[in-house]
Amino acid sequence: MHAFLASLLLALPLAAAEPPKLADTFAMKNLVAWCIVPFDSQKRTPKQRVEMLQRLGFTQFAYDWRAEHLPSFPEEIELLKKAKISLKGVWFPVNVGKDGEFILETLKKADVKTELWVMLPQPKAESQEEKVKETAKLVSDLAKRAAKQGCKIGIYNHGGWTGEPENMVAVAKACGEPNVGIVYNLHHGHSHLTKDQNGFLRIDFLNALKPYLFCMNLNGMDAEGEKNGNKLLVIGGGREDNALMLQIRESGFAGPFGILGHTNDDAEDRLHDNLAGLDHYHGYFKHPKQYYPPAFRTKSGKTWNIRLIREKPESPLIFEFSNFDKEGAYKLVPKELDESKIPKHFKVVVRDTSKPLEDDRNKAAVAGKYIVKSDAVCFEPRFPLEPGLTYQAVVYRRDLIPRMFDGWPDYGYYATFTIPKATQEKPTSIDAVYPTSAKLPENALRMYVHFSAPMRQGLGQKYIRLECDGKTVLDPYLHIEQELWSADGKRLTILFDPARVKRGLKPREEAGPILVEGKKHTLTIDAAWPDALGFPLKEKFTYSFEVGPPDETPIEPVKWTITPPTKGTQLVVKFEKPLDKALSERLIWVIDATGKRIELQSLANKDQTGVTLGTTATAWKPGKYKLVIDTRLEDVCGNRVGEAFEVDEFQPVTSAVIAKTVEREFTVK
Repeated sequence: MHAFLASLLLALPLAAAEPPKLADTFAMKNLVAWCIVPFDSQKRTPKQRVEMLQRLGFTQFAYDWRAEHLPSFPEEIELLKKAKISLKGVWFPVNVGKDGEFILETLKKADVKTELWVMLPQPKAESQEEKVKETAKLVSDLAKRAAKQGCKIGIYNHGGWTGEPENMVAVAKACGEPNVGIVYNLHHGHSHLTKDQNGFLRIDFLNALKPYLFCMNLNGMDAEGEKNGNKLLVIGGGREDNALMLQIRESGFAGPFGILGHTNDDAEDRLHDNLAGLDHYHGYFKHPKQYYPPAFRTKSGKTWNIRLIREKPESPLIFEFSNFDKEGAYKLVPKELDESKIPKHFKVVVRDTSKPLEDDRNKAAVAGKYIVKSDAVCFEPRFPLEPGLTYQAVVYRRDLIPRMFDGWPDYGYYATFTIPKATQEKPTSIDAVYPTSAKLPENALRMYVHFSAPMRQGLGQKYIRLECDGKTVLDPYLHIEQELWSADGKRLTILFDPARVKRGLKPREEAGPILVEGKKHTLTIDAAWPDALGFPLKEKFTYSFEVGPPDETPIEPVKWTITPPTKGTQLVVKFEKPLDKALSERLIWVIDATGKRIELQSLANKDQTGVTLGTTATAWKPGKYKLVIDTRLEDVCGNRVGEAFEVDEFQPVTSAVIAKTVEREFTVK
């Protein structure tokens, strides 16, 4: 079978196209921003997202989404048009459904012709020939429909049989539709790489893909990277990037290339990091003679080399590592440093040396931001560094000279420092767990755990246990790359796996629901969980609750009771049922008769069935006001304003979903 597939790939014709100018392969005009809608911790609005793309210089954008984003899709298209940013592609559901219909209708109304990027299901057939035939029929049907409004279908690799390059090519060829192509993702292709005779990994199937290739989404690459926990790496952060980027550049494929923001961090940060990594390859191929190795030295005099772009060789820059300042920023303080000559993408990476590095500068990187000042390069950690641990700082450039050209090591200057062990004034305890109800609906989606002090993160699944009638519920939580902590490290959001909450989905059918109606459940948090200082919790915490029937009704603000404030009282809003505490305190506010928002303290009551706005000292002026409710407000089951979580798949999209806010008027006398 493998011999047959190999011969198929070799037999495919290459596209007859003029090779690109090599130095321009990774130019900005060839880049597409991708995976920046549902994977953005900042949850940008369409306007904010377009502004971000403009700041970074993107002229192409591919739209990945979740159901919550579709109502604003028409607005996003219009904003992209005004900004002259091309909609390169849209992630598209293979079964179409109501979401697919909405996307097609929106594109048609906006007269936008784009690519629909489709992740194909695994075929049910057994033989290779029948698998190709079955999948090609599905693609052909989609392609014919897309062609009616000038759109194309991009086969998108996402694992399994349909994600193998030779199968993607075979399906594209077999379906016979002229508007079918391939969108190839390197981050789903670590295992597709093969070693050449010199030990460098290669994309041997690239020539076979080229005739069909709509876009290649770039990523830092390691052999078996996905298996080793290195699926998503910054461009330039993979061990094989130098060889692969050179191969792509010399292949004649001139893009477009997708640049990912796929890590659930600030999408602008991730896009910037990837652009910085790509700068190396674009810059080196364009100006290879400008790369020189100045030396970096520690106080002891030991020297390491690091590559920087220089107009000419210069004197070594001498760095020393200083103590942290009062604000908690750790500094590498350079001597004889001209700030104007600091390269644009100079980076400092701080690592926890208690974790294995394995010569991988991204694997154990500590989250934070970097600020270049006139006298220092400062690293500000996102969360407090852990007392008693030793960390390592590495100064390097994204635009390193490829090691295949000169054999230099990847790293430059190193320094280590240890955070002193701290003393604890009082033990950390758990202040509260929300929701607080003694009875939760069967389809509850999340809980919040509030600690009295910052906690050591990444350990929630180890120390939190959910039991049903005394038996441990296996794997109830949604697996995400980073736990959901508040900025101060004192509140953890626990997300139950929606695939086991929502009825009719395979994981629920196979593993059963997480919460079972009519049974007693207990959430236990082990006292051994260390806080940010390394000390265990004061005591074990347990929260027991009964489970009632599922709540599948949307939030209805018309049923709320509003008690206007009088002198010395607060505005009191009573809900028709308990709502999400964190969201209710953030997504409900007040505007006056002129439409101006009034800054008021918002506090949910103990059972989350209402909020109070303002304080007893708030000076309310007589007149008419409006209570404004953001439609993203949710109850504990994910039901939103005007939209239930368990939406009927066959119901049309309603105006209630499209609305951004609803209002209730009240009068202060």
